[in-house]
Amino acid sequence: MQIADADILSVYHTIASLDSQHAVFLVQHIYSKKIYVMKKLTAYSRPVYDYIKQNPVLNMPRIYELVETDGILTVIEEYISGDTLQYILDNHGPLPEQDVIDITLQLCTILHQLHSASPAIIHRDIKPGNMILSPDGVIKLLDINAARQYSPAGNQDTRMMGTVGYAAPEQYGFMQSSVQSDIYAVGALMNMLLTGQLPSKQLAGGRLSRIIEQCVEMSPKDRYASIDELAYAVSRNQDPQDKPVSQPPYRRPWQKYLPPGIQSLKMPNAAFSLLGYIFLLWITLSLEVKDASAASITINRIGASAAAILIIFLSGNYLDIQKHLPITKSKNKFLQFLGILLYDTLILFVVILLIGIAESLFTG
Repeated sequence: MQIADADILSVYHTIASLDSQHAVFLVQHIYSKKIYVMKKLTAYSRPVYDYIKQNPVLNMPRIYELVETDGILTVIEEYISGDTLQYILDNHGPLPEQDVIDITLQLCTILHQLHSASPAIIHRDIKPGNMILSPDGVIKLLDINAARQYSPAGNQDTRMMGTVGYAAPEQYGFMQSSVQSDIYAVGALMNMLLTGQLPSKQLAGGRLSRIIEQCVEMSPKDRYASIDELAYAVSRNQDPQDKPVSQPPYRRPWQKYLPPGIQSLKMPNAAFSLLGYIFLLWITLSLEVKDASAASITINRIGASAAAILIIFLSGNYLDIQKHLPITKSKNKFLQFLGILLYDTLILFVVILLIGIAESLFTG
């Protein structure tokens, strides 16, 4: 351990053991007096922890410190209070169907953030014991000890991780884990919350029965193609007064890379959007500039096309870009709108500036 690492950990004082078998402790910062969770891990994916530390995931514990030495990763993360879903099941029994729908939709929102990473992060240990219902009714997903990054070139998992009953068949070394592995676990979780049993023992009835069946199909290709598609299916079973998930599901992972308006591939919206893009490019690439040289006209046409596309992509929240920008990532709708206007204006200003520079370089 480096001296700097020792200094980092020295400011945390252990006040209780949360799980001595798995080396999980409650600690307090000796100066700020804030409470944190300390974990000492021997099996982990360092790239996953690095990503979560640099890119905090909403409604997962925030990671503050990572210290690695002699094959042990010490993690200092946010302490989240509340009851686990396992505790609620053990003490109150199965939950009402609408509560399970609400919990599942919140979980899908968390998993969307993990699965949208590049490469996608697969949690691989979704179960009632790793989910906390906070006092304000928000679901929190814990424990990324088993998580790994998806590798398109991989054939199978190198280490079997997960919990029996919730782990998909491929997590036992037969295939590589994928987003469908987490979808399998979500199906098992829904069934457990509804019946107190895993699907293999008692399949839940009611509105979610068919969805659960598809989630826990043996073959990953027979499950939902993405967590967004699963969320959409679940949202359609909400009570009428609840707002359904507005984002259409992407049936194939590559769909999210398509331009805004075309991503869902649903007709006729996708067709109209495609025609709109073609018309826009025709307008910008037909742009005329009075008394300008051929080179100047070409530069202005390219610049106008680029500005139009960038503004559409930003305003259409392409690849969730608005969640990563100051102001637009605000939960306040007015600030979001203001941020979009500011960034659109900035795009125009930068493009005009670049057009001027290019004209001076290529037209003399």
